[in-house]
Amino acid sequence: MSLHNQAKSLIRYQSIGTFCIVLFIVAGIFSYFLFKGNTDYTNRLKLLSDQIQLEDKRQIKLEVKHARNYISFKSSQAKKQLMRQAQTAVENAYSISSAIYQQQKDLASETQIKALIIATLRHLRFFNGRGYYYIIRSDSRIEMSPPLPHLEGAIALEVPSIAESVRSVLESVKNPDQAGFSQYRWYGPSDLNSKTSKISYSKVFEPFNWVIGTGDYISGFEDDLRAAALQRFEDLKVNDQTNITILNTDGYVISHSKPSSVMLTKNYQLDKPLMNAILKFAKNGGGFTNFSQLSQPDSEAYGLLAYVETIVPFNWIVMADIIPGKVNSVISAQKRQLEEQSQKNLLMLVIILGFTLLLTVLMVYIYNGWFKRLFADYETNIDLQKHAISQHIKQLKLAARVFESSADAIIVTDSERKIIAANPATSQITGFSNSELMGRHPKFLSASATDKHFNQGILAQVKELGYWQGEILNQHKAGQVYSIWLSVSVSKDSQNNILNYISMFADISERKKTEKRLSYLADYDPLTKLAKHHMIAKRVRKLVFNNAADEQNVFALMLINLDRFKNINDSLGHSVGDQVLQHVARRLSVNIRASDLLCHVNGDDFIILINHHKAQRAAQRLAGRILRDLSETLKIGIHNLVVTPSIGIATFPENGDTFELLRKNADVALQHAKVQGRNNSQFFTFDMYQRAADKLTIESGLRTALNKQQFEIYYQAQYNLSSAQLEGCEALLRWHSPELGNPSPDEFIPIAEETGLILPIGQWVLETACQQAIKWRELGYEPIPIAVNVSSYQFTKDIVKTISSSLSKANLDPRWLVIEITESALMKDPEFTKDALQEIRAMGIKIALDDFGTGYSSLAYLKRFPIDKLKIDRAFIMGLPTDQDDLVITRSIINVACNLNMTTIAEGVETVEQQFLLAELGCDQMQGYLKSKPSSAEQFALEHLKTPEGINLQNSQNLSGLSTKRTF
Repeated sequence: MSLHNQAKSLIRYQSIGTFCIVLFIVAGIFSYFLFKGNTDYTNRLKLLSDQIQLEDKRQIKLEVKHARNYISFKSSQAKKQLMRQAQTAVENAYSISSAIYQQQKDLASETQIKALIIATLRHLRFFNGRGYYYIIRSDSRIEMSPPLPHLEGAIALEVPSIAESVRSVLESVKNPDQAGFSQYRWYGPSDLNSKTSKISYSKVFEPFNWVIGTGDYISGFEDDLRAAALQRFEDLKVNDQTNITILNTDGYVISHSKPSSVMLTKNYQLDKPLMNAILKFAKNGGGFTNFSQLSQPDSEAYGLLAYVETIVPFNWIVMADIIPGKVNSVISAQKRQLEEQSQKNLLMLVIILGFTLLLTVLMVYIYNGWFKRLFADYETNIDLQKHAISQHIKQLKLAARVFESSADAIIVTDSERKIIAANPATSQITGFSNSELMGRHPKFLSASATDKHFNQGILAQVKELGYWQGEILNQHKAGQVYSIWLSVSVSKDSQNNILNYISMFADISERKKTEKRLSYLADYDPLTKLAKHHMIAKRVRKLVFNNAADEQNVFALMLINLDRFKNINDSLGHSVGDQVLQHVARRLSVNIRASDLLCHVNGDDFIILINHHKAQRAAQRLAGRILRDLSETLKIGIHNLVVTPSIGIATFPENGDTFELLRKNADVALQHAKVQGRNNSQFFTFDMYQRAADKLTIESGLRTALNKQQFEIYYQAQYNLSSAQLEGCEALLRWHSPELGNPSPDEFIPIAEETGLILPIGQWVLETACQQAIKWRELGYEPIPIAVNVSSYQFTKDIVKTISSSLSKANLDPRWLVIEITESALMKDPEFTKDALQEIRAMGIKIALDDFGTGYSSLAYLKRFPIDKLKIDRAFIMGLPTDQDDLVITRSIINVACNLNMTTIAEGVETVEQQFLLAELGCDQMQGYLKSKPSSAEQFALEHLKTPEGINLQNSQNLSGLSTKRTF
């Protein structure tokens, strides 16, 4: 039989067998679902009946529980509700009385208003007609009593029958609220001859000192509650099968949710046997019962399922019953629905099984066709496999070419590790020819230094895992040792026996050199050839760790910063700057010992770790050598440069036990060295922290001083030395800080400049000074120029705009403003400063140069910049008239200013001798404590400014001798 005929027979047999199996399975499933459907139908009917009865019991019990809870709640809240409703009624009466009083107090007399209020309240009723308002005066006289009108006008405390009740009412309002509750006995609404308990709420109506109140009888309110409870039962929403009935102890029906039921209507009395049985069952605790146990078979109530419970507050018996007929009708309806659903399910099952059978026949037919095609493709696949083998041979040839042309060396050995193949790259890398390699063990290629155990470990891992890779040393035929990256894998047969070892390796000597170079660059600065920051951090941490066991290690950390190195970079370029750093690195290197470590941190910062058992002395000596060596002139190209260092030193363990803390403290000492004038060394002391903390405190205070209005401007007068006339004043900033007192401007101005806060502060000073000039003019004082200091940090591109804006806001003429600048502002950016000053001067503002002689003092920029006034620093005035050097300098400054047509102002004049000498030397103006201390704007105006009535007499007398000549 051919293969083709066998395929057809197999497919036909398989199709017939599959179809028979499917028919058998479908018949079994059909039988199972018929049996299960019938069983489920019976169980669901029984379960339905039980569920309906359980649900009815739960519903009955729930409805009774809700009704009982409602009655209990109402009973417990009876007195509170009575008090609440009484209070509400009195508040309404109080509101009505207040409204009438407010409307009529300007239109009618007090007697008329009282009568109107009484007439309004007298006929108001509530509490089902039992409630009314009464009014009693504070002297107990009855103003209004609707049930006892004959007592109106009488003094209640003198009427024995009502005195005690009225006294209770009056006592209830004797409290800060003038309102309260009282309980007493009062005449009943239906019987005015007998009294019953009553609760009242009263409140004082202040305009007439009346006590307005009302209340209700407790018994009457309880009757209302009982009626509300019965109404609640009648309003209960129950299902069609449930009835709720309330009986009293005499067996009478007092409420029924469905009067058409077996219990008929209200006031219907049950027959004696049934009534006694129900009362006895309720007395024994109640619960669920069947009326077949309580009534006669011929009774209408026979067969009822009921729940019975006694309501304690009113001694009622609540009975909830279920009518069996209605329950049975529900079950019958559900039974019919189940039968209909079962028939539908059976029909659907027949349809699904028939559809499944048809689908199975179709699938068998399709499967038969697919299987035929599969066998038809069988022979075709054999041809394809032959073609694949041919392609595989080609791939093997390609692999052989790859083997031959690979740049990496490839060696193949047998199971005994004898070389059986090697590509040309192997000869190029090892130096051995192919014939020299064949049949030899690969270990002869390894360097003699290679560990024998290491080679054995490689072989063991290859046998266990099937591969190994890593770095080893090989030896070239010529003798040199080189590094290779070796990968070894293994080829096994189907029985897991090793056939071959395949080794691939490449020469990585050049890569190793590159890695070494990269490692060096990671740890050392290529510019200075010094270790980087992390190296010294690592060494310090190691010393600290070792000290934990030894406690003998001491060392110092020295932080070095080159003074004004930025000027070299900015002026001569970074190339010169780099050469300076290299020279400095070499000079530092020759001063340290082998046990020390020198690092270049960044920029112009260096760190030295001084590892010495007498670290402090060693650091001090080293600092001295560094200061001396670095002070020598550096010859770089055509430049002769002198670089000075500032040095900060922290010692371990006194100044810190971690690298971070030592570095921080060394930096604090370095900053202190900068403050001390640079080119010196400072050891860290803990009081440096206090100075740093003070600086931070001032900076923090400055950030909020403007918002909290802690700044104030004081003014110091400037007088003409010849005419004794007031020429102007200088605005001086003062800071009144609640935390810091009154810090000196010398303390906080540099910090404001350093942090950039000088910009908003300076703008505020400009605006405030301009506004003050306007205020003085509005007060009638003659205007004078106000000089305002402008920091070099304020000389930005917005300086002209800022000054112009300040003048515009105050509407001040520019001629009454003088801008004072320092020499540092001129030199910061000469071209920009020159242009800005020319714009300011063009506006009509005078320019003054402050503290002349203490800075650069270049005569060239006196001519270059538009300067109107020259202020002689107080440092030269203090020594006058005795110090000849100060005298010569002061005379020279005055002469230069005079020749350049500049006005001169001497600062810090404190003695009459200084005053007369300056006048004789030709100085134009003076400023100082002799004639004027800085003072507030108000005080300055009183002491120095001209008032509408004339010149201040005190100032006139003090300056009367200014024109007198004196020879020195």
